[in-house]
Amino acid sequence: MKKGQEHNMLEKEGKVLFEQNVPFNLDDQILIGIDRGRRHKNRMIFAKNSILSVTALLILFVLSVNFFPSVNQLASKIPGINKIAEAVDFDRGLQEAISNEYIQVVNQSDTKGDMTITIDQLIVDEKRLILFYNVETDEDVTNLRIGNIKLTNKNGQVLNDSFSSSGDFSLNKNQIGVLDVRWDGNVELTDPLTITFSLIEDQKQESGHLEPVELPETFTYKLPIDLSKMKESKTYTINKTAELDGQKLHFKKVISYPTREELHLEYDENNTKDILSWGDLQIVNENGDVVSKPNMAMTDGATKTQVISFTSNYFAEYEELYFTLTKMNAIDKSDNKIVIDLEEEKLLKAPDNRVTLAQISEDNSFDLENKLAITFLLDAPPEEDQSYFVMSGVFTDVEGKEFYFGRQQASSNDFTIYIENQEYANPISFSIQNYPTYIEGDVKIKIK
Repeated sequence: MKKGQEHNMLEKEGKVLFEQNVPFNLDDQILIGIDRGRRHKNRMIFAKNSILSVTALLILFVLSVNFFPSVNQLASKIPGINKIAEAVDFDRGLQEAISNEYIQVVNQSDTKGDMTITIDQLIVDEKRLILFYNVETDEDVTNLRIGNIKLTNKNGQVLNDSFSSSGDFSLNKNQIGVLDVRWDGNVELTDPLTITFSLIEDQKQESGHLEPVELPETFTYKLPIDLSKMKESKTYTINKTAELDGQKLHFKKVISYPTREELHLEYDENNTKDILSWGDLQIVNENGDVVSKPNMAMTDGATKTQVISFTSNYFAEYEELYFTLTKMNAIDKSDNKIVIDLEEEKLLKAPDNRVTLAQISEDNSFDLENKLAITFLLDAPPEEDQSYFVMSGVFTDVEGKEFYFGRQQASSNDFTIYIENQEYANPISFSIQNYPTYIEGDVKIKIK
């Protein structure tokens, strides 16, 4: 295998790495990270980076606490409520939940050594548990974060076994931390719920690299849940079909929870293109004001239904709500592969001539020990000013064997993936999860 120069082109040029348009199968990469984390608890680099990426994507609305005056009125009932509201200022739905007193006091602490982590309050519904905590310690927590989270009910059922995600798990002193646990499918919520987690520390190895290591101590909390305060979900049946450039989307229903909205969407089996992202899909009210945008998607493996999560409108008193959509990322099903020959360092297949293979190099910097960096150039429309995380987290060799990678960087005109530096049966093939090709239309579908 040929070796390029050992450098990271993206870091060298000092580019800002971010994503503005989320691929639908981002959930696949999250699940891959969770699965690998369960099998290799000491190898948690993917989880860290995936979580940080999701955190950036979730910050869709930055709203002042002053928009919710009732939060200030709750200060006498719930100590620290203003700081809690500030901690979720990226999510209008959560702020509305708090202002409607949809929050429960926990005040449970656990101490390991000279570190005490206290869970102060929580918000819970049928699909999500959000914990607000603080850390007391004299230690430096810069390299510490929460990991190996397990949530069970009193019957021993693991609630977050099928799906778990969060914002930044990094510990911070002197500020409210947010631990966000989600799950897919039906679970039984009980009083109490038990949550356990450990701490992950980035420890410097002899090689100089930082290695994520799970510390032996486990923090445990029995969370009192007032089931009488639980709000039931609301279901809005839609059953409407929209069409963009001949591609049909079936809007089935919306389920509204206190912490999020879920759109159940199906793609027509006769579509000639794969839908890659939700484009400018959004929810507007009767005045045309944008009130929710998508922040995550999951696929029901049994029904192939796409479940797209939005900021919640559960407590909002809108007379009417609509989905609007004019543009989505999509690609011909026959073009949804990138194939490269590692030995010859050649790009064998791509959707079009806008993708070129820039270099393949060994990368041993920071936490990328024994990784192969594959960098591509992408000729994306400059007016978009966005980054494309093109590859999904799974790739196959010529024999059909599957491999996973957990690190991908992107800027507006290139992207790099990092795979294990080992022998592969060439060539290797990657599925595409996001790409600057589009379908367009003018869709407006009523929710209520």
